[in-house]
Amino acid sequence: LKLHKALEGKSGVYLAGAIRAKFKAALIDEFQDTDPVQYAIFKKVFGTEDRILFLIGDPKQAIYGFRGADIFAYMKAKGDAKSQYTLRENWRSDPDLIAAINAVFTQTEHPFVYDEIPFQPAVPAERKDIAILRVNGQSEPPFQLWCVEVGKIAGSEKPLAKAKAREIISQAVAAEISRLLRRMGQAYTLDSSYEERRPDPIRYLREGDIAVLVRTNAEARLMQEALTSLHIPSVLYSTGDLFDTHEAREMERLLAAIAEPGNERLLRAGLTTDIMGVRGEEICSLMEDETGWENWLVKFKTFHDLWNERGFIRMFRYLLIQEKVLPRLMSLPDGERRNTNLLHLSEVLHQKSVEKKLGMADLLKWLSEQRDGSMPGFEEHPLRLESDENAVKLVTIHKSKGLEYP
Repeated sequence: LKLHKALEGKSGVYLAGAIRAKFKAALIDEFQDTDPVQYAIFKKVFGTEDRILFLIGDPKQAIYGFRGADIFAYMKAKGDAKSQYTLRENWRSDPDLIAAINAVFTQTEHPFVYDEIPFQPAVPAERKDIAILRVNGQSEPPFQLWCVEVGKIAGSEKPLAKAKAREIISQAVAAEISRLLRRMGQAYTLDSSYEERRPDPIRYLREGDIAVLVRTNAEARLMQEALTSLHIPSVLYSTGDLFDTHEAREMERLLAAIAEPGNERLLRAGLTTDIMGVRGEEICSLMEDETGWENWLVKFKTFHDLWNERGFIRMFRYLLIQEKVLPRLMSLPDGERRNTNLLHLSEVLHQKSVEKKLGMADLLKWLSEQRDGSMPGFEEHPLRLESDENAVKLVTIHKSKGLEYP
């Protein structure tokens, strides 16, 4: 905004000239995500006869309206342009998929509402390394539309509630993925250049070959639950924060118990976390078993002393080993995600305790403030990605932009 104001001011001509003196041309990629002010700046500086301005974008990919991007700025720029060029060759997609998408979007005259955003049919590039999915020796159609038969599901012809529809869709997609993976030697990819390549071009389908695109993180989590119920590993490319996770809640409960090992209420809360793995009925039994309960009190006093004398990370590593935490969590359907979050949390807490020289009480207070998210000094910690080699990838449309899948 300051640059735009300066360019429109009394010295704007001199400022634009100074910028032009340094750059002969400007290439603005992802131009569909700009706003009118940004376009005005580009046009003011480089929209002259002696400079070159390339605006590269696709209005169908304009997904950042929440950040101020304005598709009408793209339309205006398109109208101002002296020349227009279109990249028609598609090097990423299966030719049959390209043909199907062309067929769908040429059914109507204005598929994207505005005349300024026409559909340009793509042309598949001449490639020989496209992998083709086959089941029972037959190629699977790369583009399929599924319809939900409301009457059969809801028992009436009334429209489905959105929440129910999302649940049904997630379960149907998970079932289809399970069907393909279960076929073992019958579902495979075949490299179309197999005549020129050795060894055997056939590679059997595995979880890591599959991606599911969703609109929101909530839909991704619903999809993950459906896959987990069928024992299919998945990885969520989430934009969530580390301190919003189940593991962060449990870490706070566990550390509170270690900080006050004589507080039996806190100890019970710490033991019933998934990190410690003590079930509710076991706690009831322990309350009647004086020796067993005393053993846990001694353990937590040991954790407390180790934290106090050697620091947080030494204590936590010792706890992980002594209680066999990581192998136990890994046995759960989403174990890799849990372990990734837990280890990430321990690193962040260790870093903060060293940087700020925080003792038990202060580190617990800092953790509580981060979990609250509204306190001054809140820091964002995006989730790390667990290994995705042998897992179905769950990706929001925003995250998937620009990616390429097998």
